Amino acid sequence: MLFNCNSYTPIINDYDNDNYIDKYEKKVIFNTDSLSKLRHLMKLNNITTYIIPSEDSHQSEYTAIQHQRRQFITNFTGSSGIAIITLYSAALSTDSRYFIQAEKQLNKNDFILLKQGIDENWIDWMINETINCINHHNKDSPPFIAVDPTLITYDLSIKLKSICYENNLTFVQDLDYNLIDKIKPKINIPTNQLFIYDLKYSGVPIIDKLSIIRNEMLKDNIHSYISGSLDSIAWLLNLRGNDIEYNPVFFSYIIITHNEITLYIDKRKITNILTYLEENNIMVKNYNQIWDDLPALKSNNIENNNILLDLNTTSAIFNSCPSIYNIKFRSLLTELKGIKNSIEIQNLRKSQLFDSIAIIKLFYWIYSNCENTKITSLTELDIVSKLENLRYKNENYRGPSFKSIIATGLNSAIVHYEPTILSNCKIKDNNILLLDIGGQYLNGTTDITRSIFITTDNTSPNDKIKLAYSLVLSGHINVSKLKFKYGTSNEKIDSIAREDLKKFNMTYGHGTGHGIDNFICVHSGPAGLAPNKTSYNYKLLNNGSFISIEPGYYLENEFGIRIESDILVQWFDEFNKILNFEYTTLVPFCNELIDIKYLSNEQIKWINNYHEKIRNIMKDHLNNDEYEWLVEYTKDINLSSL
Repeated sequence: MLFNCNSYTPIINDYDNDNYIDKYEKKVIFNTDSLSKLRHLMKLNNITTYIIPSEDSHQSEYTAIQHQRRQFITNFTGSSGIAIITLYSAALSTDSRYFIQAEKQLNKNDFILLKQGIDENWIDWMINETINCINHHNKDSPPFIAVDPTLITYDLSIKLKSICYENNLTFVQDLDYNLIDKIKPKINIPTNQLFIYDLKYSGVPIIDKLSIIRNEMLKDNIHSYISGSLDSIAWLLNLRGNDIEYNPVFFSYIIITHNEITLYIDKRKITNILTYLEENNIMVKNYNQIWDDLPALKSNNIENNNILLDLNTTSAIFNSCPSIYNIKFRSLLTELKGIKNSIEIQNLRKSQLFDSIAIIKLFYWIYSNCENTKITSLTELDIVSKLENLRYKNENYRGPSFKSIIATGLNSAIVHYEPTILSNCKIKDNNILLLDIGGQYLNGTTDITRSIFITTDNTSPNDKIKLAYSLVLSGHINVSKLKFKYGTSNEKIDSIAREDLKKFNMTYGHGTGHGIDNFICVHSGPAGLAPNKTSYNYKLLNNGSFISIEPGYYLENEFGIRIESDILVQWFDEFNKILNFEYTTLVPFCNELIDIKYLSNEQIKWINNYHEKIRNIMKDHLNNDEYEWLVEYTKDINLSSL
């Protein structure tokens, strides 16, 4: 296995006696005394309020265990959220995907939950609580709000600085260390070697990518482009690593000028690829050398007065650049990575086929275990284990692209539920089983969700479940079969997925889709589907974009429905600038959950045609029993009953 981030050895420091590392979950477990220790450090540093983001120094969504600071202090394991700790109160702010999960994981004696879009904005809460600390708890409290500048974007730092100024508070970004790092366990992280991502997968050599980048830099009179975006660096250099679980990336920065490219990295990770780096004229410096080199950036052209930074660049990077230069913001690497080349397209189709085969085999196994018998032993983690066993039969498989979401019964209503040793449930009879699963193949990255119905006595799903499933499926199909003019907003396409649900006062809180990389990150910009612009949705869909479609519906303490497939954006009529989608996922829907009165004749035909396509392709990839089951599972819906 080329990529495995599961090995580490914890080292406990003086503060760590009350915390421990769960060897099964690979995370640091929070102890309430950690808050007391943090507040002690805050007092020593004259801080009233401390902000703890989820991200690492590269604004990564998924973080390595040593960077899971917000998770450590809150015990909340979701990928998105921000913690705010004052000397007398604490809050966690997160989005709708994690409301139920956060309520279960937070210690309510220590934290309140701020539900984004519903409760008070976390910044307003922070300002009010800081002022309250000063006015009512301790008039000697310093009016300082602090954060590690390597963990927040420049845009957010400017916003916080302005708001603090308006409220006579001081925003601090120059602490010598991160306070959480002083109280959580230290971990020995292995220095895994990078490996070359072959041109038969990447399609374009480094020199050609750099040529495109430098041409774009010339247009905007840019003399240096600085990026700390790990997925973009991996894509540019045709390299992959092991530094973050589920994501084959490596901690690094790059500086690109018109005649040089410098990679900042732990040099112990590249001893096996030195020749490759030399051949591609990549200068290598130690990872932390970036902080000495940024202030010394110089242009050889007196008129070339611009530096380019990524849109989500950190406050620390921005503040380290020489003030004599103009700073421009554009995630150029992300934009280029988001348009797949012909070789990448060929490969992502293969990864979709590989994963679809494994998932269909998994479905057969699940249904075989549940047929004509009471479910007594099959659990969520059993399904996780079986899926990985099936996937590893493919020589190109390198591990999951995120922690598998296998959610039975009411767990399916938790959008990003993850079964653990402690939460693992037996599969519920006569109920929904939601599987949101992604794989990392050398060819590409997948993210596929299906909701199926499990019954051992032929009980039919109730009308409420069938209504929700049918409306979610209707929105999914309406987007999948869409033809649209280039320039149509992604927000408009997102709304199409929600239209039928809204007729019944139903909706979902997450976006409808996100970009997907080729063997890098499962969530990627710049083009996606959401009600508003996000880091995954700020560029128009274009020929070569590769995204997910994943509408859903979640009824707390009852069930959840999500249907997700991966689609390639392509020209339908290039002359008239009309785009459509190639539906690359090959996993059937659950006909048993469909109530045909909520679907049109055209939608039913689309489902039947899709299932026929799956049967034709899978015939050569399944054994006789699996294929016979698939034929029965995907038999045509009778149009005459409409």
